[in-house]
Amino acid sequence: MLKKYKGLGKEVILLTPFYSQQRGNKITASRLWAGYRGRGVKAYLVSLDDTEWIFKIRDILKNTNNLAVLHGFNARYMMNALERMPELKKLPLLLTLTGTDINEDRGYTFYPVLSWASYIVVFQAYFAHGLSKVYPDLKEKIRIIPQGVKIPLVEGKTRRDLGWEEKEIVFILPSGIRPVKNIMLAVKALHKVYLSYPQIRLVILGPLIDEDYGKEVLKAVKEYSWIRYLGEIEHEKIGDYLALSDVVINCSLSEGQPQAALEAMGLGKPAILTAVPGNLGVIEDKKEGLYVKNLDELARAAAFFVENPEEKERMGKNAKELVRAKYRPEWEIDQYIKLLQEIENCS
Repeated sequence: MLKKYKGLGKEVILLTPFYSQQRGNKITASRLWAGYRGRGVKAYLVSLDDTEWIFKIRDILKNTNNLAVLHGFNARYMMNALERMPELKKLPLLLTLTGTDINEDRGYTFYPVLSWASYIVVFQAYFAHGLSKVYPDLKEKIRIIPQGVKIPLVEGKTRRDLGWEEKEIVFILPSGIRPVKNIMLAVKALHKVYLSYPQIRLVILGPLIDEDYGKEVLKAVKEYSWIRYLGEIEHEKIGDYLALSDVVINCSLSEGQPQAALEAMGLGKPAILTAVPGNLGVIEDKKEGLYVKNLDELARAAAFFVENPEEKERMGKNAKELVRAKYRPEWEIDQYIKLLQEIENCS
């Protein structure tokens, strides 16, 4: 039975950059929101893409009997929120850095929001080391909490239900379409493999986020019959697509944590991951999947799984065991609640 934290007096406002699309921040914030509530913590979820977000937070603060803690996601977006609503700084902040704020936005000065935070959560030791090197005075605030992975529900559909043939070898790439996700790397690499193994398919699913980059991806989808773009699929309905695929790909230029790939791994799929910050350290190469550094390596990795189905099964089994042992949502929420308790005790 899950432990209830009735002694926690403060109410929690989760402030996420996005909620209208199936993006990582939405899935992370939703999981933690449900986790808080499941442990008896009164929690509210507000998104910056809601035009009424300022009014909603003010309304929450007006009607709460307990001083709230703000749990914010992504330093850059929390900086923007603070600029638009300066009174937020009256609240203690628990800040989760989600990836792009560390990897893509290094030229942006986050120090005001980082210094405001009572605790700063990162997903890997790599990010903790890098952040403390840049801001040594913040080292004592930094905590490492890997994201929990909630295994998607599988409804029991068949490949025929999805329009896939049994003989096809399906490489699935669950990702929003934007430059940092580097989807064209997978397209170009798998095109080389397709010339020798025409039974392969690349299935891309996720929202179209960057229109210009999307044009290039959609052009390839139109040109190559072996690529299928399924668009944005509700997270609750993604399970069958992952379960019926063969191999999951994450070819990002950088990551916070490859959450969608880990969900597929939790369903027994081996992973092909680019060897970049956020992906490195997630798997052991040749145990739960393969790391690649460039187009040719990705093509060789894909061909390896086509040619060695027994290795695909072995690594997939290891991937499933890894996710269920190391990325438990119950452990994740326990760590966050401990931080909330420490914030309350220090107030």
